[in-house]
Amino acid sequence: MGVLIQQPHDLKELAHFIAKLNQNPSTHIGYAGDETEEIYDTLTSDFSDLDPASSFSVCYEDGHLVGAMGVDVDLSDGTGEVWGPFIMEVTRYSLAEELWKDVMTKLQGHIRTYSFYIHTRNDFAQTFLKGKMAKKGEEHLVLHINRDNKQEGQTLSETYPYTSADLEAFKALHNSTFPKTYYNAEAIIGRLNKDRTLLFAKDSAGSIQGYVYIEASPNHGEASIEYVGVARESRRKGIGKMLIYAALDHIFSYEEIQEVSICVAKRNEAAIALYKGVGFIKDRELEHYLINK
Repeated sequence: MGVLIQQPHDLKELAHFIAKLNQNPSTHIGYAGDETEEIYDTLTSDFSDLDPASSFSVCYEDGHLVGAMGVDVDLSDGTGEVWGPFIMEVTRYSLAEELWKDVMTKLQGHIRTYSFYIHTRNDFAQTFLKGKMAKKGEEHLVLHINRDNKQEGQTLSETYPYTSADLEAFKALHNSTFPKTYYNAEAIIGRLNKDRTLLFAKDSAGSIQGYVYIEASPNHGEASIEYVGVARESRRKGIGKMLIYAALDHIFSYEEIQEVSICVAKRNEAAIALYKGVGFIKDRELEHYLINK
């Protein structure tokens, strides 16, 4: 049959292929997970503003899947998070090039900025991106904590879920704390549901002192703390640490969830020390790259 580059014809097969490669640091891509069912669920329910099959280019060789590259497209701002390159044989740079060209052709006019998160030990992807003159951004650490490793600590006497009355104050705090991030305040509010939770610490007057945004995935036994932010006038009072404990208490109230992860800029030593202080341990290091079109 030879080599064919086309849309994936089986998303479960694609999910298994990505999971297998993502379990190895030398082929790991940061946006995708490493469990087949979790990846398949993302591909079929929460991947790209475009059809997931048309957002991926894959390579079949003699009927076997040997390469893949996809883009989680956000049409609202013309950005895309790139899943890949996933290549079975990490010497086949020409295959990565062909997949990239096919993706670019399909998404032309939709995407202005392509974003990559690459494991620091993924030499193949780093070489590929250097060949594309990609701009290297920050390095990040992914840390995780298991239910059994959670340490006891002081938590808040009360946390407050988001209401519409919090909108303007939350927008001001989040957008100033994280001015260049993947979810602005409006995006976070739009994502809230029974498993995506925004909790606030407030003073006696009802003013926001800090917040934590959590995404739980009980079906996959895991969750992530996406953001922790503290108002400038409320810093150095232990509120950030108490918010993390409150987030962990909330997350582990799900009996199904065993692990929580958090991603933080490597240069943010204070935040890393804070997370390690409540029991998080280092999982992996990722490098961020951008290609602008």
